[in-house]
Amino acid sequence: MNAVVKTRQGEVRGRRVDGGHAFKGLPYAAPPFGAHRLAHAKSTAATYMYAAWVAFATSGDPGWPKYDLGRRATMRFDTTLEVVDDPRSVERTLWAGVR
Repeated sequence: MNAVVKTRQGEVRGRRVDGGHAFKGLPYAAPPFGAHRLAHAKSTAATYMYAAWVAFATSGDPGWPKYDLGRRATMRFDTTLEVVDDPRSVERTLWAGVR
């Protein structure tokens, strides 16, 4: 018997096996070991990056402000997501006079 679970990123298809469900080949999942064994699944940076690429490819909007030279807004993908304004301002300032 097949099983379908709806997620924010779309449907995941699996099979009923021995009284449970098996979903194989799921990318970008945090491993369910140790302290995470019975915890709810957490999204990883790769999951957010994938969703941003899909959004950009389908709509042209990755989900953060467009880059411009005034603000230089940059999305930082880490354990959390955040938009950082001009993250390399010190380095950029040091190189400003070098040509």
